[in-house]
Amino acid sequence: MKLMTHCSGLSGADRPSSNNNKFNLLGFSDGSRTAIHLAATFPEAVEKLILVGCTSYNSPKEKKVFELCRSVDGWSEDRRKLYEQLYGSRATLQRLWSDWIDANARLTDFASDQLPKVACPTLLLFGENDIIAPVEPHARHLKRNLANSRIHIFAKTAHNCHQERPTEFNAIVERFLLN
Repeated sequence: MKLMTHCSGLSGADRPSSNNNKFNLLGFSDGSRTAIHLAATFPEAVEKLILVGCTSYNSPKEKKVFELCRSVDGWSEDRRKLYEQLYGSRATLQRLWSDWIDANARLTDFASDQLPKVACPTLLLFGENDIIAPVEPHARHLKRNLANSRIHIFAKTAHNCHQERPTEFNAIVERFLLN
């Protein structure tokens, strides 16, 4: 993990917490995996942690869902066009998505051992209908293994709950950060 290598190579004077400047960290989906590792490795640097659509392991159920949605042709047109614009073409999007599915098929438990090392208050945000990071079993697993955590589930939303309900999402995050 290049970011972890970079952070562990910083001298004490270069680290964010060296002059008591802690930061808040928000990770969505795969970014939540990185956020867990950073908060566990550098607990002195992270004030609060927000994990959106987070998993710390891939169950056989998720791996099957990933495989079932391997073709981007099955995505909604709006979603597919958004990502085609971002990555340049449908072919590039399909290749990157397939690579992601293949990489996740090889992963099992990639972060559960890090959860007890996270010391900061943590907000877990899930979409009720998320098939990428389903509430059951992941919300309960994270809550059980993150000592100082709380959960909010967005009703009738999918993996991108922050995009489906931006006003509600922002209010919940702001309340968590300011309290």
